Amino acid sequence: MWWTGDGADTVEDVTTQPSHPRPRDPDSSEGPGTPLAGAVTPAREQLLKVLWGLEMEQGLRVTNSLLAQHAGLHTSTVSDAVRRMAEDGFVEHHRYGAVALTSAGEQIAVQVVRRHRLLETFLVSSLDYTWDEVHEEADVLEHVASDKLIERIDEKLGHPSRDPHGDPIPDSSGRLPALSRGTSIVKLEPGATAVVSRIRSDDAELLRYFSALGMGPGARVEILVPPPFTRDVRIRIDGGAPVVLGEPAAEEVLTDPIDGPRGRG
Repeated sequence: MWWTGDGADTVEDVTTQPSHPRPRDPDSSEGPGTPLAGAVTPAREQLLKVLWGLEMEQGLRVTNSLLAQHAGLHTSTVSDAVRRMAEDGFVEHHRYGAVALTSAGEQIAVQVVRRHRLLETFLVSSLDYTWDEVHEEADVLEHVASDKLIERIDEKLGHPSRDPHGDPIPDSSGRLPALSRGTSIVKLEPGATAVVSRIRSDDAELLRYFSALGMGPGARVEILVPPPFTRDVRIRIDGGAPVVLGEPAAEEVLTDPIDGPRGRG
């Protein structure tokens, strides 16, 4: 649910106006007034952000089809966009191979991630949005908010290290806080106790369901014996009644250990 096109399903034509300037190589011969061959449009920023999440946070080998799936676009559209971004130095891609960020692409992506997560945090803490409402708002605002506004928001919030979903927020230099990557509750053994550190999904319906259960960052979960002959996960949240989660939902819940048996795998 990162981003979806509006009928036309094109990346390069969403806007022709650059959102933020492309980082310049300090060893480049380009002068301050030299035109850039590849404008960093909001649509490009969005694809770079999605790629960063898959490659850098989840450690996945990213193909055009996987990137298209998570960006909500046709594979042919993403393939064309990746080819153009490779020509402009934002990604590396060999025919039928994986797509990877270059240092220039990563610089852009991590700053968009910072904007997105700070804006989500601001919307929840200052404007009374709920955590299931902020993703799409931040998807729009991250491309138009000025650097000054983002830094003011960061200061106002006291330089938070995580957003409302528990996602780590990069600092202004692009560095991520030294936080645990977390373990999905599907990998924890019965008897383990853990604290929820992060909800990876941005699906609004799932987030509302988790809210109703009291499942969010900081919640304490106990792993119970699962129902027989299923891949479901049975847990107790903050000492409440047992709850059964299907595996797809449970995979989105990351935790830090408290005690009990170690996780699987």
